[in-house]
Amino acid sequence: MPLPSARVWPLVGLLLVGCSHSSSSGIGELANAVIGPDGGELRIESGPQAGLVLTVPPGALSDEVTLRIVQIVPQPLPPGTAALEVTPPGRPFRLEPIGVQFQTAATLRLPFVPEALQYVCGLGNVRVRQQSAAASWEREPAVIDVPGHFVETTLLTGGQLQVVQGPRPTSFYDYFPARDTVVALDNGGLFRCETIADARFPARDLYRWRLTLDPLYRDFGYVLESAAFVGRESFDDDWLEMWAGQHLSVTQLKTISEGYMYGPNMTTAVYRPAATGLSLAGTAQLRTAWRFREPMVIAGQRVLDVLELRVDVAWNRSDIATGHEEMIFWFAPGHGLLGLRDGTADYLRTSL
Repeated sequence: MPLPSARVWPLVGLLLVGCSHSSSSGIGELANAVIGPDGGELRIESGPQAGLVLTVPPGALSDEVTLRIVQIVPQPLPPGTAALEVTPPGRPFRLEPIGVQFQTAATLRLPFVPEALQYVCGLGNVRVRQQSAAASWEREPAVIDVPGHFVETTLLTGGQLQVVQGPRPTSFYDYFPARDTVVALDNGGLFRCETIADARFPARDLYRWRLTLDPLYRDFGYVLESAAFVGRESFDDDWLEMWAGQHLSVTQLKTISEGYMYGPNMTTAVYRPAATGLSLAGTAQLRTAWRFREPMVIAGQRVLDVLELRVDVAWNRSDIATGHEEMIFWFAPGHGLLGLRDGTADYLRTSL
């Protein structure tokens, strides 16, 4: 089987064009180059490691060394065993000689497939795993480019390398904020996840995501029960709107791949003032869409595992004009809310 093509580009001095032969059993060589004290660059432009770039700065090597990029090929499986693809988002390879030492760190750009993570975790939630002759470790890449499908890291030695999935929570709901937490937002905003104690709804475990947003002052929230949206509340206009039957919904939160369409009409009970025991009738429709997205920078820190949730409510009530409103939330495990967008401005956390 022909091996993928490779090209070697000089930085300073002459490099050799990659070869196409096996260096050892089960391993296929993709490219090699002689790099010395002047430094150099090795690129792979096609095949399973297309986009891989090794950049060795001047002075990193004291003598000429033949560096090789070799693809690790899975060993043949016993007859009757189902074939398994190498675990994405990256394929493993080796930088040889594995004992080579760079006196100044080399830069390695590794290709990866963020789409492999779209139903698992944040699209940039990856690490670079390296195994050398003496140890094995994982580190967060210095650069994560989701649209470009690559990450960058630095190296001081050779060995086996692979882009792997980073840590993630065991539950989808671990991305959401913890009960009774308060988060300061920029643009004068404030987010609170508050437990609700209301005698009108006995034996119900209600809580709300409360949003106080400036400069267009608003104080409102969504009412939740068992991670399902069951109503909304306005503190500045003093009303509470509860949606019938939504606490029993197990399919309320939908992925963006399922579409972003309104669900069926929900009967609503509107309490105005919010504390009154009498309600007005109305209807509402809800649509949601979630996706795992690219990393975000929050309060100067990069957050890799980010969930985006869109929530859009359309209403038909006698006390206010018919309309709809969409909110976009960003969450991360261990942090809860990272920020939100209300159609007029973004409100990001001021600290993590």
